Amino acid sequence: MKNLIVTLVGMVLSALFIAGVGILTIQKIGINGGAVFGLDNQLAAVTEPGPALVQLSAIAVLSALVIFALSPVLRSRIKARPLLILRLSFCAATVVQVAITLVLLSMDYTVNGLDDGFSPWWRGWLEAGGNSPAVHVTMLVVIGFFFLNKAASRPTTALKEGQRSAEPAAASDS
Repeated sequence: MKNLIVTLVGMVLSALFIAGVGILTIQKIGINGGAVFGLDNQLAAVTEPGPALVQLSAIAVLSALVIFALSPVLRSRIKARPLLILRLSFCAATVVQVAITLVLLSMDYTVNGLDDGFSPWWRGWLEAGGNSPAVHVTMLVVIGFFFLNKAASRPTTALKEGQRSAEPAAASDS
């Protein structure tokens, strides 16, 4: 039961991450072109075009929070198995959502943006978030944690005092 809960938490974390990045990406595109979009991804107002620094910063912070939450730093606070399940479920859910994004965009491709608008609600968030490089890089970093975990768990041979890395411990010349 505990594993199921951890799996669901990983999946929800992935969905919230992609939706959050999607919303912020749509907002960023709008502000770059002088438009303000509501949560339904419809034009809500017209404004001066700008660099959307708040949205870009929020995407970076959101990605950093996800990476930190799934990082080996938390190994001392969370047991290894639940953290592994959390990472696996996050990565699996993210891969599925990115694949769904690719299918949605290939089946009904329109240029999402200021001219044609965005898909409404969750579909627009999924298309923008699943298509975002921030999501892809975050997922790759979390996958990298699996390899770091394996490398950290390998036994290392301790060097005796005065021994160099390539010298055998018993070899001594008289």
